[in-house]
Amino acid sequence: MRLIHFSDVHVRELFSLRELPRFGWRRALALLELSLAGRGRQFGDSLTTLRRLVATMETFAPDHILFSGDFTALATPHEFEWAKEVLGPWASDPRRLSVVPGNHDRYTRRSVRERRFERCFGALLESDLPRLQGSAGFPFVRLVGERLAVIGLDTTRLAPFPGLAFGRIDPGQRRLLEDILESEAVRNRAVALLLHHAPLSPHGRPDTLTHGLVDAPELLARLAGRPRTSMHFGHIHHRYWLAANETRPHLFDAGAGTMRCAPGFWVIDLDDAGNVADARDVVLSRA
Repeated sequence: MRLIHFSDVHVRELFSLRELPRFGWRRALALLELSLAGRGRQFGDSLTTLRRLVATMETFAPDHILFSGDFTALATPHEFEWAKEVLGPWASDPRRLSVVPGNHDRYTRRSVRERRFERCFGALLESDLPRLQGSAGFPFVRLVGERLAVIGLDTTRLAPFPGLAFGRIDPGQRRLLEDILESEAVRNRAVALLLHHAPLSPHGRPDTLTHGLVDAPELLARLAGRPRTSMHFGHIHHRYWLAANETRPHLFDAGAGTMRCAPGFWVIDLDDAGNVADARDVVLSRA
């Protein structure tokens, strides 16, 4: 079975600094960061790169595709619409694609209140175990073939202040995750856990308090000793793979798929038992 994992494409609606007065303070600060700190240059052609990314991923003939959050830069309606348009048929086919939101997809109170992520990608949040799905849509379960279960979690929180980009799995999701892992439909399958925030950095250490997954230790402890389990996330804009050991499952960060310096994704092959057999970091060639 072949999986593709990509993340953090940050489709961006372009604004000028002269437009700051008409934005709320959250987006105004974000625009200053994008314009003055150089981040905007790294994702300046994100929509074009996303088109190339989608076309390239198709050539690998994946059985299922995982996206671990941050379709958008500022959670504007246009950004969501443009990302969905580029995904084409994938955007309405949960058999092909599973997605979870990132912190940038929940960037403002209005984007959360209007449930923009859910309104745009709701077709991809259907669960094959609806009785174990939370009222807000997470976790969801996607049964892929005969050997794999994809479990999607929402780790995002509306930050009290931009720059505080930590994540957390709420108690309700944790309880449902326990029930899912022990359910008859999932217990004998390999598991791919899909979330946005990284449980560990590329060096195998916890991320910072302002950026990391707050309850990562509890989650890793729960999944330790499950050889056919992998976790798929983004948020840290570097692709890396930490192989499973006695304290953790396989950890895959897909980095920033459209970032100018290294646009790309993971191609992950599972053997007949559902174990990770091979993983390739695919970097797009220069256009």
